[in-house]
Amino acid sequence: MAEHGTTLSHRKIYILPTKQGYAFVLLLLFMLFGSINYNNNLAYLLTFMLVSLSLLSIIYVYRNLYALEITGGKCAPVFAGEQARFVLTLYNPKPLDRFEVMFTPKQRPVSNIIHIQGFQTLTMTLPVQTHQRGHLTLPALKITSSYPLGLFGAWTWISLDIDCLVYPRPSTEAPPLPTHQAEGKGMATQPGCDDFLGFRKATPSDPPRHLDWKSFAKGQPLMAKQFGQQLNPHLWFDWSQMDDVNPEDKLAKITYWVLEAERQQVSYGLQLPQMKIQTGHGSYHKHQCLKALALFNVHRTGDSRE
Repeated sequence: MAEHGTTLSHRKIYILPTKQGYAFVLLLLFMLFGSINYNNNLAYLLTFMLVSLSLLSIIYVYRNLYALEITGGKCAPVFAGEQARFVLTLYNPKPLDRFEVMFTPKQRPVSNIIHIQGFQTLTMTLPVQTHQRGHLTLPALKITSSYPLGLFGAWTWISLDIDCLVYPRPSTEAPPLPTHQAEGKGMATQPGCDDFLGFRKATPSDPPRHLDWKSFAKGQPLMAKQFGQQLNPHLWFDWSQMDDVNPEDKLAKITYWVLEAERQQVSYGLQLPQMKIQTGHGSYHKHQCLKALALFNVHRTGDSRE
């Protein structure tokens, strides 16, 4: 059963000879047969000394993993296609140093090799490649060590209950932000000098360059030009208004729009089947929208992945 942390006890650690260990055992057998054949006491001494040394290495390789405490930490959300970086905390409760301890995620050939001093707490990061949105659980970890001689290897498997939220990958072909507005919201304006909005009755405080002197010369009332700039509307990303057939393409486009709206500091809302997130903006609002997109179940909408 997966758990947030574990301690390597004697019930979890297994020891077997390595390839070098099997070759060393074969060499010891040849040395033993030679010692018996020639009845050479020095050869007997060397053979049994090497046997004792190899047996002693079993104790050291076991002690290199025994009582090591591993705890899972948090993993920051990433987008599909990026590497999720799982954080593990390692604690050595013994005064003896641990050398060449290797952590290898399942189906990943690259290992993290660490050295932990006595009574030391160490933080380690395991990168795991992501491929699709949703929750990515840390794969089972194989912990191995062949220290000190490499003749025997101690190993164990652990499963930690930590996962990473994987957002949908933003579309690279998404159109610009949609122009439709949130429910009940209109296009607002604010004073400025960017766009010409029309004429209004002149006042004494209007600068002369804003007055419509041509119309005034024709005998019309003196009018002033009015300028302003339109504020960005409150956008509404509505699943039902999108024409894409593939639901994953819809999610990719909405993800791009969310990121673009945040970049432009535009308020936006999200409308998914059976879920609605009101308009807003900011890091928390962005996370809530991207989380909803990451965990969205397209099969419950009647759509199917193609």
